[in-house]
Amino acid sequence: MFSDRFSFCESWGYKPKYEEFALKYEKFALKYEEFALKYEEFALKYEKFAVNYEKIALNYEKFAS
Repeated sequence: MFSDRFSFCESWGYKPKYEEFALKYEKFALKYEEFALKYEEFALKYEKFAVNYEKIALNYEKFAS
């Protein structure tokens, strides 16, 4: 049933618009993937910072005792 609708739309020239949408969506997906990788990199750096901050806090606690 869907293929019938698609062929009907294609006969009226809507396929190029669908392809254009698909290309834009693919471009968006690639940008989102790039963003996700940068966010993951940021999260790892933040985690490293948190570990270092915890070490500093423990050293300060020892010093204060």
